[in-house]
Amino acid sequence: MAGRSGPKATDPQLPEVLGPPDADGLVDEADWWRVDASGADYAGAVAANFHIEQCRFTRADLSGGRWRGGVWRDCVFDHGDLANVFAESGSAFRSRFTDVRMTGLQWTDGVVKDVTFTGCRMDLTGFRFTRLSGTVFTDCRMTSVDFTGADLTGVVLRRCDLTGAKFHQVKMAGARVEDCVIDDVSGVEFLRGATVKAADLIPLTFALARALGITVEVD
Repeated sequence: MAGRSGPKATDPQLPEVLGPPDADGLVDEADWWRVDASGADYAGAVAANFHIEQCRFTRADLSGGRWRGGVWRDCVFDHGDLANVFAESGSAFRSRFTDVRMTGLQWTDGVVKDVTFTGCRMDLTGFRFTRLSGTVFTDCRMTSVDFTGADLTGVVLRRCDLTGAKFHQVKMAGARVEDCVIDDVSGVEFLRGATVKAADLIPLTFALARALGITVEVD
């Protein structure tokens, strides 16, 4: 149920007993179910049309991957590395990312639903033209994140560093921005429909003035 702080993402459904990962690794059309891939090294994996469900990735290295059309469902990522991943037309459902390094990750033209990101390093990440719903970002470093063309309807951004974020052509109906750093953002005029806490309004006011071509003089 949505409250003053917005919706709460649905928790992943992960069984207590998980099996070992596929020996072939993350490859085209991989089909994993109830796997514990903690500590695994899949850095630089190139894969398409795979399906990963009810799996755990604790301190796993998936950095630098090139993925197309993959599906992640009911997955848990803790203290791992997804830096510089390029994921095209991928989907993530009912999953959780905690303290994960995601610098430079690009999730393009995809779906992210009922996903939580907590304490993640997400500098220079991109969610261009991706549809996010029921998604909550908490205590994440998201400097220069690119949301261009994304659907952020109902998304919650809480205590995140959004310095330099790009919001061009986004949809923000029902979204919440709470106690975030929002200096030097662009596309601020597209935040229509979002709820912003009063303390966050001052930096937004300057950004909106720039977008409207207004010169603000400071005595």
